[in-house]
Amino acid sequence: MFAKLRHALLRPAMIGALVLTLVAFSAPAAMAIPIDDNPPIPTPTPTPPPTNAPDLTVESFSYGSFNTWFGKVYYVDARIRNQSNYAAGQFSVRNLAGSATTTRQINGLAAGSFVDVRFFRTTCESGGRIVADVFNQVVESSETNNQRNWLLIC
Repeated sequence: MFAKLRHALLRPAMIGALVLTLVAFSAPAAMAIPIDDNPPIPTPTPTPPPTNAPDLTVESFSYGSFNTWFGKVYYVDARIRNQSNYAAGQFSVRNLAGSATTTRQINGLAAGSFVDVRFFRTTCESGGRIVADVFNQVVESSETNNQRNWLLIC
């Protein structure tokens, strides 16, 4: 048997057949493979926020009013800052005041820069909220600092 094996090893055309034969003779006649019908489901790991992304925040706000020929007009100014080293693409800023909302689209914001946005009202609202990136158009390094409440004494 060993003479045939040595002879087969020296002939390259027989190597494939020899390997199949050796595997067939070395495997047990019956092999049990355990199957787990209920494998444990791994707990998903939350994706951490990107560190190389823009970070939009409502930095400050102010408010005021002025008289026009048709009555008093109230306004709220908000300063939206990108406080990261990465530019932000297009996003929207919303002022929620009472039952009314007003939205302004911003075409983008360079790294470290800011934009001032003015919202007009014809009625005096006692308070509201400014939300930067209200539709989550920009993937940010922090989504927790996108809004700020304001209070106005009429």
